[in-house]
Amino acid sequence: MMNEKKEKQANAWFGDALKLFARLNIWAVFPVLLAVLAGKYLDNYFGTKPWIMVALIVLAFNITVYKFWKEANKVL
Repeated sequence: MMNEKKEKQANAWFGDALKLFARLNIWAVFPVLLAVLAGKYLDNYFGTKPWIMVALIVLAFNITVYKFWKEANKVL
């Protein structure tokens, strides 16, 4: 009985950590990926290679850092 309770607590902690890991990875990958794809398209359309893509990557990086900060403040 006591062993089950400890195992449940360990699994609950692991599940929360896994959810946090997934959320942070999503926020690390998707904004930058979207910035690269949109930037390449817009640079080809306007003929400004690579400046729009660079600007969008910088914006995506700032968004990612902000979301990481918010998630860290929730956890801590």
